[in-house]
Amino acid sequence: MLNLSVSIAIEGKLLSNILLFQDILEDKYGIKFQKYHQAIPHINIYAGKVSNFNEILNYIKMYDFNSFKKKLTVVGLGAFLEKKPVIYIRYLNSMNLLRFRYDVMAKSKIWLLEDTTSSQEIWFPKTTIALRDTNYNFISNFDNFIKNFNFKKEMIIKRILLIEYAKGKKEKVLKTILV
Repeated sequence: MLNLSVSIAIEGKLLSNILLFQDILEDKYGIKFQKYHQAIPHINIYAGKVSNFNEILNYIKMYDFNSFKKKLTVVGLGAFLEKKPVIYIRYLNSMNLLRFRYDVMAKSKIWLLEDTTSSQEIWFPKTTIALRDTNYNFISNFDNFIKNFNFKKEMIIKRILLIEYAKGKKEKVLKTILV
């Protein structure tokens, strides 16, 4: 069994901005967990336990991305205000993105167990920027910090990633599929 995420890779100027943002978080606030544990900034489309990696790989390779609108629009930054706040970038939830997600989910025989972050009730398209080592001292300074930052508002989807993950360990890209 394998913990697997089907994800969209962040690209271009948006990727550069996220990585710069994470560098500044580390330098100014010591916030670095996500920076060092992510394979690459991405949007998790669906994740869970699989028994047959090749079956999901073949499905994604055969997916009809020609009819798929590949433009993603950034809605803005968000935060889950938990004991350790989670900072993320939120994207417009387009019909194309939802269709791809549902098509991946529909391969129910591939998925042995759904990851809780992929559940229908709580999922939305986002890229996590910081988590686990965040704090409310940082959040109180966030307004001043973010004023100097500009995220590009759109991105073209170029790659789908199959990422292996495990709690507390660095993610690993097992396969990249060009779309």
